[in-house]
Amino acid sequence: MTNTEQSPIGSVHATHSTRDIRFDILKVLGLFCIILAHTQPPAFIFQLRNFDVPLMVMISGTLFYLTTGKKEFSSWAYLRKRVPRLVAPVWLFLAFFFTAFYLLFLVVQHPYPYSFEAISGSFLFRGGIGYVYIIRIFLIIAIASPFILKLYKFLGSETQFLGILAISYVIYEIIFNFLIKDVNLSPPWVAIFIKQYLIICIPYGCLVGLGIVLTKLNKQFLLALVFASFATFASIFIHLFFLAHKLGRPAAELVQTQTYKYPPTIYYLSYAIFAAILAYLMVDDLMQKYGNRLMEQENLVDALVFVSTSSLWSYLWHIFWLTIWNLLRYVHLPLIENFAVKFFAVSFFAIATTYLQKRLATKLIKSNPFCLQFSHLLNILFLK
Repeated sequence: MTNTEQSPIGSVHATHSTRDIRFDILKVLGLFCIILAHTQPPAFIFQLRNFDVPLMVMISGTLFYLTTGKKEFSSWAYLRKRVPRLVAPVWLFLAFFFTAFYLLFLVVQHPYPYSFEAISGSFLFRGGIGYVYIIRIFLIIAIASPFILKLYKFLGSETQFLGILAISYVIYEIIFNFLIKDVNLSPPWVAIFIKQYLIICIPYGCLVGLGIVLTKLNKQFLLALVFASFATFASIFIHLFFLAHKLGRPAAELVQTQTYKYPPTIYYLSYAIFAAILAYLMVDDLMQKYGNRLMEQENLVDALVFVSTSSLWSYLWHIFWLTIWNLLRYVHLPLIENFAVKFFAVSFFAIATTYLQKRLATKLIKSNPFCLQFSHLLNILFLK
């Protein structure tokens, strides 16, 4: 049965025996943590969940290896398939987003809030409406993943591969902190390309590499990695805390790992790796103990797999509903500013809209001969 013959949720549990549900759980966790970050939670909660993007990147490396690692593949063929599946839905959504809000502000006779720079920046995955940074990351790692996997296959050793990744990251920290961080590069497009595209290939590429070998690493090694990452994070945290005290500045300005995310450096990544690997170990342990019971709950697993496999469109629709929710502040409705209410409402509407979209697209492809002719394009745009 092809994808065009399935409903967006129903009839998927027949394939659960071949899925590693652990990674569906982790993808859903990462997605919800990202949405939570955008609902302006308290600082402690914001910090606690600040491993979401690295977790998603790491899991993308794992899934890439599980689907392609044991067979020969063409990097060019993979990129021709992967890049349009990532870029086309985002551009489609952005076209809808800017058009819908143009019409909305036209009706309410309010100035349109998005400049040409904001619109063009969004389509180029830099700046813009402020939520497309992650798309740039996944586009970069989509391009880098085949070459990282080929390096792993060439070395044929997890130890050597992780060693190369560690050396690469150390070189990245040196280059960024001593050659790029405080240097004004010109012309401006060179600075943008290096700082926002080229340089972040290394840290996020290392996370992809870690994901590629994740299932091959034993529990003792992963626990050691958790301890080492936390020790690194804690050491830097203490240093920054006392530095803030010495400078007479609020500690919150320095100790949040978010401050060290663009581009990611050791303080941000040490916490993220600690939390992401710990989450993987916890999910793995829970699945070993209660996995059989979970798999018996077919509706729950169907929903879990749907959200996992629909994470791109769920993320895009959360941008739309979050913007709508933020506009409601002007009508002074109760609980609008409550981050928990905002999180659950935006998450629900994003996933519900994604479900309705996929159900409608599937129905049109099945029942309309014209849509059937363009089923491949419609699958890329609406069903991935």
